Amino acid sequence: MVIAHMESNLDEELDFESLVGASGMSASSLRRVFKEAFGCSPMSYLQKLRLKKAMLLLADPSKSISEVAYEVGFNGSGYFSRVFKEETGESPGDFRTRVLHLK
Repeated sequence: MVIAHMESNLDEELDFESLVGASGMSASSLRRVFKEAFGCSPMSYLQKLRLKKAMLLLADPSKSISEVAYEVGFNGSGYFSRVFKEETGESPGDFRTRVLHLK
């Protein structure tokens, strides 16, 4: 239920408290269940979902990097770019260039 909530609200500002509310669990139970099931916190999982969707959106050259950032719930392209590079090892622009050259 929490993952479905995350997936359907990726473009919204989701905080841990909203995930707790969607789960119907206590905060500590939600953290424990996520750690056991996915090996990470709920917020880390949310970030991974956002980046996964961003990778799909970046394959569309008609969307700017800023548009992609907002569509996956980041409040700005600068922070999005920093997080994207930390997780993938390349900037969103470099990722887009590489993916478009593979098509």
